[in-house]
Amino acid sequence: MISASERYSWSVNTHVRPDGERLPMVVNGNGVPVHYPTCLILSKRSRSLASASLRAVAIDLAHLGQCTIRMGIDLNERLEGGELLDLSEVSELAELCGVTTTALRRLNSTTVAEIRRGAGFYRSDVVINATKNRRIATAIGYIDLIARIGEAQVTAADRHSFSNARKKMIALLREHKVKMRSSRIRATFSEAELSSIVKFILNGDPAKT
Repeated sequence: MISASERYSWSVNTHVRPDGERLPMVVNGNGVPVHYPTCLILSKRSRSLASASLRAVAIDLAHLGQCTIRMGIDLNERLEGGELLDLSEVSELAELCGVTTTALRRLNSTTVAEIRRGAGFYRSDVVINATKNRRIATAIGYIDLIARIGEAQVTAADRHSFSNARKKMIALLREHKVKMRSSRIRATFSEAELSSIVKFILNGDPAKT
């Protein structure tokens, strides 16, 4: 029997199919593909997502696994049983999406002293906003997938209220995504104008644009 900690200590392997397609897989401590991450990745593959994009999702799921260890929860068991994340857990998960996987693995390691495990993160452990937002988006897809399974287990009378609670939890998590500024250049110039600018830079002659 594999422990909860090992079950969530995911890593990413790439499976090469006979046709040459490279399919990233999230595996557990025994190197076996993990059920729910595999379901999520295959659902995205069916939408013709590129291998590099699927690998990013797999890496995000491996990070999510480390988040659950840091939080001390069995996310799958919780959601399957119909128990959603509360407000503080949503906030903690969103914050952990903003640090490096290496930092989480370091603190989750059983070789780390208990006093160090309770310490905070260094400035160098923080990731860029785009990475944090991508991880939150992946976590939303994963949590929603399993929460819907838990939702199907409750009685018909409770299903509507559970569905509303699930949607509220997802909305709370989505609110933690960092607001990104749009490019001022893209907002100011059209594609044709940008093309003319590039040609001018290359040719040095306005007449040749």
